[in-house]
Amino acid sequence: MTNFFLLLYPGWAKHTQAGLLAGLGLLLGTAGTTQAQTAATFGAVTIVSSGAGSTPYAIVVADVNGDGIPDLLTANQVSSTAGVLLGTGTGSFGAATTFSTGAGSYPRSIAVADVNGDGKPDLLTANPVSNTAGVLLGTGTGSFGAATTFSNGAGSYPVSIAVADVNGDGKPDLLMANQSNSTAGVLLGTGTGSFGAATIFSTGADSYPNGIAVADVNGDGKPDLLTANSSSSTAGVLLGTGTGNFGAVTTFSTGAGSTPVSITVADGNGDGIPDLFTANQGSNTAGVLLGTGTGSFGAATTFSTGAGSYPRSIAVADVNGDGKPDLLTANYGSSTAGVLLGTGTGSFGAATTFSTGADSYPRSIAVADVNGDSKPDLLTANNGSSTAGVLLNTTSIMGAPLPTQPVAATTAPLVTLYPNPANGPDVSLAATGLPTAARYLEATLLNPLGQVVRHLTLPATQGAARGALPTTGLAAGIYVVRLTPRTAQGQVLQASSAQRLSVR
Repeated sequence: MTNFFLLLYPGWAKHTQAGLLAGLGLLLGTAGTTQAQTAATFGAVTIVSSGAGSTPYAIVVADVNGDGIPDLLTANQVSSTAGVLLGTGTGSFGAATTFSTGAGSYPRSIAVADVNGDGKPDLLTANPVSNTAGVLLGTGTGSFGAATTFSNGAGSYPVSIAVADVNGDGKPDLLMANQSNSTAGVLLGTGTGSFGAATIFSTGADSYPNGIAVADVNGDGKPDLLTANSSSSTAGVLLGTGTGNFGAVTTFSTGAGSTPVSITVADGNGDGIPDLFTANQGSNTAGVLLGTGTGSFGAATTFSTGAGSYPRSIAVADVNGDGKPDLLTANYGSSTAGVLLGTGTGSFGAATTFSTGADSYPRSIAVADVNGDSKPDLLTANNGSSTAGVLLNTTSIMGAPLPTQPVAATTAPLVTLYPNPANGPDVSLAATGLPTAARYLEATLLNPLGQVVRHLTLPATQGAARGALPTTGLAAGIYVVRLTPRTAQGQVLQASSAQRLSVR
């Protein structure tokens, strides 16, 4: 799975985040209450061809023709194409249209972003055999122009791509996991759809990274790089300077013999700090490394994805509506999608698996609501059957209805968000009933996938705090505002509370 952090800037936010979360509208569990865990269920897989002999390696979801309906995009390894399957909004998809990524390119990863500033989503691919990043500019109708390729360095063999603005100029840049030379490649964007020469940063000797993600993991407001290092069984962390450069890699073990091949970032234990999640094909596990907020991570905890599952991709989303992030894996060995329900503490339950089709051998998984019922569905790139798999969410309980009035959590301060639903550039946040020792109120906004999209710290005095939470550029949907009161020294005074925010 292609992993990328949703850094919001004009043009890209409109299509990338809106597309990826199109119609998700996931109702998270009632803020500040404890709910019984609801089992997540999915219907039988529907198979959609990604093209004869396409052998898709990765899948992402975005609206690429501007109709507000999620579409499927695949990186087709053997046919050296990008596949586009336009959605109907009912969970079905039209016939695949393919666009060349370059002769002999063999793409293994795909991302979607507006890289030339025309407000239309473009396709980006990691092409290992040609050692390039591919750019296919979109027309806004679901079709794409001829691929332009940019060298990632001789012998780099890029296998994963992410998109983010890493030098603060408001233009999307490309980030690559280069397997053969154990590096991360950075190609700075010009804003016109072209990219500069690749700068490479070591991910560790003989680390052979297979996956890359981007997130701010040390809270300095600058995007950092995270890699899944398959050969060294580590997660690599390269802290960003905000100029397009990155510091020396620090590695954290994902477990002896774990062989991580995919990485993503989300808050798995509700402390407002980004955590790392890996798909460990060597140990048949999902790995969880809880963040400290300083760029370091605790020891990996692993959770079985099933004997012989051989997970190749991981995603994080709340699929049962309890407000807690769950883990989703594409299990290549067992031809299944795995679901591990979260407890909200950073631990996860036993894996439940759902068939992706006999001998489908899925290599990538994505999550989005593709039939408009406000439940997140699972999408897989089925390498063995040259198909995309669609598993519609049939979970019967998806959390409580969105409250029409502010709700005071039973053990939390009274929080008011106005207006709610949000319909302007920001939302007024007011909290009362904080501990009298509180000097700061940490406010973290999480999207329906549990990813941090906004973070601010408000001064608190006499048990109250007020401030403005920016909402410009956010895709429509249901978000969670998580609030944590702290002392002047940063000590947490009270368990985090949460309030749901609707964005229109």
